[in-house]
Amino acid sequence: MKTNKDWQLLYRLGGAAPFITIFFYLCQLMFISWDNYPATIEQWFILFDTNKIRALFYLNSLDMISIGTLGIMYLALYVRLKEDNQSLMSISLFFSYLG
Repeated sequence: MKTNKDWQLLYRLGGAAPFITIFFYLCQLMFISWDNYPATIEQWFILFDTNKIRALFYLNSLDMISIGTLGIMYLALYVRLKEDNQSLMSISLFFSYLG
């Protein structure tokens, strides 16, 4: 059985993951102008031609990183709580990755 010291890095990363996710979501919201949100295909192409980085923010590109960091949080919770009820934690880990 692993001790808590063996998993200390995972626990710290799992604790920092929600804050990193909030930071990414706030950065994404700062770069999006809701007044000029593209509604047609032509507007999307114009946006990608003029400013590729802003277009990626409009496409929620930071969500991939945010969801990955939340996966670290779920993994840390699983490792910590799996001794209490292993079958229930396996089901919840499955649903966290499914989400």
